[in-house]
Amino acid sequence: MLTTLLASRWNFNGSSKILIPCLISSVRSRKSVKPRSKGAKSVFMFDFSDSFLPIGIFERLVCICVAYSSRQDGSREPELSKTESRIWFGSHMMFLEQQDNSIFVSIQPQECANLCLEILRSMMRKLKTDIMGENFKWREMLQIEGEFISYEEAKSRETWPWFTDSNLSDKLPSAINLENFLR
Repeated sequence: MLTTLLASRWNFNGSSKILIPCLISSVRSRKSVKPRSKGAKSVFMFDFSDSFLPIGIFERLVCICVAYSSRQDGSREPELSKTESRIWFGSHMMFLEQQDNSIFVSIQPQECANLCLEILRSMMRKLKTDIMGENFKWREMLQIEGEFISYEEAKSRETWPWFTDSNLSDKLPSAINLENFLR
């Protein structure tokens, strides 16, 4: 039923509630979400400028992130608003922000940037498969030295912190279980 409603579970501070994407603005006031740090070094974006960012996609991505966060030990309660959200995956913090036809994500600490990036890429593919279909397209852009470059170019350069010397695929099965989570 949650999938049909496009809703997610909110299991924080001993409460078990349902989070509905279109009601995110009423969860917390915009004033309670702390702004993204201007000097953030681990920033990437889902860029929809070649098409458009459909209404509700940001909120649905936030709901999936909240559901995943609630399953991670040490996650703090998320801070949510209509266009900005601060969500923790354990000790890893992400600031998500919708601006025009883009979704920006800042990650702290930098050392977990590659892991958080892959989690969010998987979540976006899940939205494409389950809700939007094949016409849902975006570009993944990573900030390197103050400029945004494509995911593919950053990967070919093996740019830190997005692509590290250690093999991320070795970490994924033990660090996250997206196969079961994204069903």
